[in-house]
Amino acid sequence: MGVGNTLYGDDGVGVRAVEYIQGRGGLPGGTELVDAGTSVFDVLGALGGGERLVVIDATEGGGEPGAVYRVPWAELAGEGRPATFSAHETGLLEVLPLLELGGVRYGEVVLIGVEPGSLAFGAGLSEKVEAALPAVAAAVERELRRKG
Repeated sequence: MGVGNTLYGDDGVGVRAVEYIQGRGGLPGGTELVDAGTSVFDVLGALGGGERLVVIDATEGGGEPGAVYRVPWAELAGEGRPATFSAHETGLLEVLPLLELGGVRYGEVVLIGVEPGSLAFGAGLSEKVEAALPAVAAAVERELRRKG
């Protein structure tokens, strides 16, 4: 699931990554690519849960623009969580527990985050974040093919 607002530069990396991955093809059977945009709550609720959820989003972790992070849900939601977080006001940390109250559950949740260069108003990804799309696609594919 790609998350982000394409009107704010690199915040749209999740959406653009889904488009990039769709153009490549070759994902495991049973995989559903979803452009959630800024409607994370609505989209996750409509999907109704699943075995594994891989979320792609702009994520500030202190690295260089275009750095790609893999963050399991336990690290996102647990005590002493790292500095890595979504660039959105409402993110997975708020949405998933609310959905679970309504019976919508995801077995494993992993964030593939991309360090943004600019979140300023304006369409298009920065050069370094655009260049990171192949690495993002590879990280998503590894997650989907990983056992366990």
